[in-house]
Amino acid sequence: MKATKLTLAFALLSCFACGDDIPAVGEGTGGEADDGTTTAPMPVDTMPAGSTTESDTAEDSAESGEAESSGGDEPVCGDGVVDEGEACDDAGESESCNDDCSAASCGDGAINAAAGEECDDGGESDSCDDDCTAVVCGDGSVNQLAGEECDTSGRSLRCDADCTNVSCGDGFVNTAAGESCDGAGESETCNIDCSDAACGDGITNTTAGEECDDSAETETCDVDCTGVSCGDGVANTVAGESCDDGGESAACNIDCTPASCGDGIINATAGEDCDVLAETETCDADCTEVTCGDGTLNETAGELCDDGGESETCDDDCTPASCGDGVINGAAGEACDDSGESAECDVDCTVPVCGDNVLNETAGEQCDDGNNDDDDGCSAICEFEAPEVCLDGNDEGSAQEWTVCSADADAAWISHTNGNLGQYHPILICQSLGYDTVGAWNGTCGNECGYCEGTTSCESPGNQNTTNVWEGSGNCGEDALGPILCNTVMWTCVNE
Repeated sequence: MKATKLTLAFALLSCFACGDDIPAVGEGTGGEADDGTTTAPMPVDTMPAGSTTESDTAEDSAESGEAESSGGDEPVCGDGVVDEGEACDDAGESESCNDDCSAASCGDGAINAAAGEECDDGGESDSCDDDCTAVVCGDGSVNQLAGEECDTSGRSLRCDADCTNVSCGDGFVNTAAGESCDGAGESETCNIDCSDAACGDGITNTTAGEECDDSAETETCDVDCTGVSCGDGVANTVAGESCDDGGESAACNIDCTPASCGDGIINATAGEDCDVLAETETCDADCTEVTCGDGTLNETAGELCDDGGESETCDDDCTPASCGDGVINGAAGEACDDSGESAECDVDCTVPVCGDNVLNETAGEQCDDGNNDDDDGCSAICEFEAPEVCLDGNDEGSAQEWTVCSADADAAWISHTNGNLGQYHPILICQSLGYDTVGAWNGTCGNECGYCEGTTSCESPGNQNTTNVWEGSGNCGEDALGPILCNTVMWTCVNE
């Protein structure tokens, strides 16, 4: 339809150009008929179907203008309409279409930023990779035209960071290829094989001042990579030197042996007064004169110790410090020393004090539990407090009840309670009552504070049949709290 209208429009325009005999729009088309009669003009709105008016032509021309450019039939790239000869037309550059209406393709010579191209030289160039990105060493794309020999996106075993092939001596350090350095040849800090220059690496580097390098000390090469010579200040044990201080010193003799009192070589620099190869009555082992208190032990001169005066381990007479030796040694913590317990001195060489946890019977103490509390088995004045008869308690492990059948300052008789077949830790119970340990034990035949007899109790005890001597183990094994006595049992608590 549009094509027909366009044809009619062009025909009308051609007629308009021919003359003025074409009636104006809206006028009739009247004239004389073949028979000479005159026909009236036909109104526009009564024209036969299929006729075309000037108005219709103008409308069709306007519609045609919407689809085509004002220039006529010539296609226009960028109008959003794919015309003949155009591969695409996205009304401008797009990811798939260039601005010249050719399909976007890296290597077509047209830079298409919308498609992610940074450049496009129609192939690889010295400024553009073949993937249309700008040439950058390290981008992972080898561009030989840009002078790249390799490109592995950074240093690798075969490629330096400057995109040249790895070669020791090229002046470029490639750690991935095992180079520690690259000085473009031997230097003070870098060996010829691109390893760090270090004495002992087995590579003689004269630029670094090495005379030799045997990877270790040898008979001909010192550890500092210089030649061996006693007195050169470098000890070479492989060459027989024990030391080398560049001459006699406090630690080294002139012959490169260690300065040692007793080596038979007097070394004045080391402070030796004498050196007779061994200790004598007149010469200490440190090659000084013998004096008790000089800090040098001389057993030949009768010294058992010598700490240069009183110390925690040595008295000032050069005998070992020992509480009870009769020599007060304050450095060893002694407040007194009467060669044993006395009314004025405990056995541990401290002054007797009730509550110091050191029993001193000579000073009148019956007990000493390390405190000054009453009612804990030992009174505040260190007199023994026997537990009361019928005092009850519960085992720390099993919670089974026990009771005191009898007690005095020396011993106590403990029994299970009636109807109780539990387990007991007798040592813990005895110690809680102020006694040291268990003396003996036995069963009760079911009695409380008795043995195989009528009704007994702590208030009316029967036979104390504790005939089994305590040997450190119970009749029911032991656990973390100690040995266990079990079932209907009795035992005694005693002081050692």
